Amino acid sequence: HGYTYEQHGQLWKAANATRSHAMIMTWAPNTLHQSFIGSDFEMLQVVLPLPSKECNQNRMDANQRCNPNITTEERLGSPLGACDFDASFLYRTISDTVHKRIYDPTIDEAKISPAHDLIRSYTMTTLQLNEIMQYWTEMKDPREATCQWFIDNFEAMKRNVPTTFPRVVQVEDEWSQSTLAVVAMSLASMALFVVLITAA
Repeated sequence: HGYTYEQHGQLWKAANATRSHAMIMTWAPNTLHQSFIGSDFEMLQVVLPLPSKECNQNRMDANQRCNPNITTEERLGSPLGACDFDASFLYRTISDTVHKRIYDPTIDEAKISPAHDLIRSYTMTTLQLNEIMQYWTEMKDPREATCQWFIDNFEAMKRNVPTTFPRVVQVEDEWSQSTLAVVAMSLASMALFVVLITAA
């Protein structure tokens, strides 16, 4: 039968309390998996045969597993369909506005932000995700846990910042660089001189 994520946790904790055997389908990184690491009820991975076209074709229909009108044998399905799942690649979702603003041809190249390229190239290892899950298990607040992990790994995270950012700010002497400023100062000096002579 199918269980919710919360029920998975309750099932595993109940099995731990009663010292009973239990098998559930889960994934990693996962807070439930992480919370039992190092204990005598730590989860052990069951390695299944690699997926194949034949296995996928004989796999039990997921919608039928919870059908109360079928037998246990029918629910288990054919042995030919007993294999692992295909790997699913995760994709980043980036707002189209970000892309447009960064690659806007009217923006000077020196002012273009590296944010889009940084987001596309940034990755996290499974170990790092597991560490965040461990923080989450201990702190109970996912946002606080993520922020604390980032603080504790700040030096490592800095390596993801492009070497050209932040840009070095160079202060220029406006008065020496601007012809208009020089002319304005000259005229102002002449006007001041005329006023002083007239007042005298």
